[in-house]
Amino acid sequence: MIKKLTFAGPEKVFFTADTHFGHMGQAERRGFATVVEHDNELIHRWNRDVPKDGIVFHIGDFAYKNSAEERQRIFKRLNGRKYLVIGNHDDSKTISLPWAAPPEHRMIVQIGSGEDQVTLVLDHYGGRVWYNSHHGAFQLYGHSHGGLPATTAACDVGVDEWGLQPIQLKDAMDYMRAAKITMREVQDLIPGGPQFP
Repeated sequence: MIKKLTFAGPEKVFFTADTHFGHMGQAERRGFATVVEHDNELIHRWNRDVPKDGIVFHIGDFAYKNSAEERQRIFKRLNGRKYLVIGNHDDSKTISLPWAAPPEHRMIVQIGSGEDQVTLVLDHYGGRVWYNSHHGAFQLYGHSHGGLPATTAACDVGVDEWGLQPIQLKDAMDYMRAAKITMREVQDLIPGGPQFP
């Protein structure tokens, strides 16, 4: 069963992925001299935008190559009620952190109500079709570090694509509206796949 969460409005809901706290290789690729500098800057940018009562969906690869104790210290410094969609680097040290709900490999988030409701499928890995993709559900993903182009219904919310910080629903929706690849073009790549309007 896929975990499904519903929120009345988008104002305090944020999305991010691929922070890789503790990962020197990622710190260097992002232009930092030390992993401490990297981690502190990501924490600063997270807390600058996310209020203490915010909700953050981390869509995989929270930390890598640091101790359980260091992960706990970082986790406590981050604002918001935090959920985890498990990524390929999320081991037991990350999964055992005090997330708002047990971490899952996929979550469905509904924001708003009635005709204004938006359904999001959160996966660490970007797909070309996903649960209810042919019924208007959007997908937010990580893993690709900005390397997988957005479509009109899916985009990477990882920090490498978004200035090393979490984003809100409006940011993702605007980004997908500006995408060059339509779901119809994606469908054409899948023989016998679902039909999109």
